[in-house]
Amino acid sequence: MSIIKKFILLLCVLVLATGCDKVRKNDIDNSQSIEVQTELTPDLSLAEPVMISEELSYEDIDESYCLNGDKLVISDGEGGIYYQASVETDGFFNAVICHEDGEGSTEVVGEGLASNGFQPCLYKDGALWVKHSMGYPGCFRGDEFKTLESFKISSDTIFDVYFTEDHIYYAKSLAAGERGCSAFYRMDYDMNEPELIFTADAKIITNIAVCDEHIYWTALNFDERNNEQTYSIGGYDMEKDMVINLPVSGIIKAAGSKYLYYYDMTGNSICRMDINTYVKDVIKSDVSQYCYFRRDSLLYRKTIVSIESPPGSEELNEGGKLYVIGNGEDKLFFDAADMLEGKSYLNRVQPEDGKVYVSVSQSGDYYYCFAELDENGSLIRIVYEDSVNRE
Repeated sequence: MSIIKKFILLLCVLVLATGCDKVRKNDIDNSQSIEVQTELTPDLSLAEPVMISEELSYEDIDESYCLNGDKLVISDGEGGIYYQASVETDGFFNAVICHEDGEGSTEVVGEGLASNGFQPCLYKDGALWVKHSMGYPGCFRGDEFKTLESFKISSDTIFDVYFTEDHIYYAKSLAAGERGCSAFYRMDYDMNEPELIFTADAKIITNIAVCDEHIYWTALNFDERNNEQTYSIGGYDMEKDMVINLPVSGIIKAAGSKYLYYYDMTGNSICRMDINTYVKDVIKSDVSQYCYFRRDSLLYRKTIVSIESPPGSEELNEGGKLYVIGNGEDKLFFDAADMLEGKSYLNRVQPEDGKVYVSVSQSGDYYYCFAELDENGSLIRIVYEDSVNRE
């Protein structure tokens, strides 16, 4: 890249940073203002990802915190699990959070939490942490529920919440006319007042991930010229206090200590990027964005079912199948049709403690269940099912 091009690129970055800094000073208390420097990455944006041929390991990903905003079950650390279900009361169906103690006993906990829009995310130090449908986190301990009053009364949109060992991170919008910025915060598990970390020149954040003092996010952009949505990926180094311009685009799937894993929508590929060299590799191509990491393998789906899937389409034929790549194999891991008669479709998947949890639904009469599979994809048991005809 020529010196002139570098100067123009640096000038553009400074203009963007300045615009976001004005938002920060106008909309956030000045005592929390943070000056953020920008680091330009090597010019690898034009480099094509290379298909990986060697055997992969995903041990750099902390499984306990992967997918932590969208889990089927939450382990209590003692052999039990928390999960969301529905119960019928006077002809109405209400969402509830259940706790199964691992010895056959199940009870409803946090009465009213699920029906009021909260879903379980993490169990830590005797408390169940949940996330509201409006984005903000809360804590349920014993019979007491706690969240910040500022969350409940704020009109700001909280895009995503990410739980780590020591902190809870979240991103929220900061409106600024037609073009806004997003602010990133963190708070400890004592739920002290949140700390502003930095602001990013991104109007809509779809998801975030945190690992080893790095924050990564996916930003949703709208291309007015082509009338389409695009996704970009950003990064921030909390130690260096720098926004990192990453040479990748797509949707973040997981953050590890060595690699950032993401879905490249242009190539329908699951990829990884070395966080030190920014070199990109393709793990698996021609698949959907739904992939799930285990220590020595990757679970993935070729396609998903939508209401627009026509009869006999690939979506319907593949909708119940889950595949695995690892240990020298790339094969079918689980097919919902082998567990249930009739057309069955996968909804969500979650590796946890050497097992895999899957939720399955069927068309026609309402049916939903989620099941526990062993490490090879064989059914251990159906944890919960709801087969009520609600029509």
